[in-house]
Amino acid sequence: MVGRSTDRCITTHLTMGFESTIIAGCCPQEAEMKQQAEAAPIERLLKVNEVAEILQMSSSWVYKQVEAGLLPHVRLGANVRFRPEDVRAYARGEWVPRNTAESLLAARKAR
Repeated sequence: MVGRSTDRCITTHLTMGFESTIIAGCCPQEAEMKQQAEAAPIERLLKVNEVAEILQMSSSWVYKQVEAGLLPHVRLGANVRFRPEDVRAYARGEWVPRNTAESLLAARKAR
């Protein structure tokens, strides 16, 4: 297996919630990635209606916050999903939009 390139990898592992493939022994970071995958269980992404229920708001409010950049989210094609840890941080008031000035203007338009 030594000498094969990582583009021909066949052993599947999970890293940071995303699936990637490697050949056993061909990737110098393999041991580290394997430890991370085993140490951090992957949480299921939440749907809009689930986030709306958690935050006790409507689904349309959640969509407006997403479009305004005021609610952390992940886009999967046309779908919007949420990491549970991001929703918890948002609910505690610990999440700050990346570009606050633009986000505030977008939020005003979304209202």
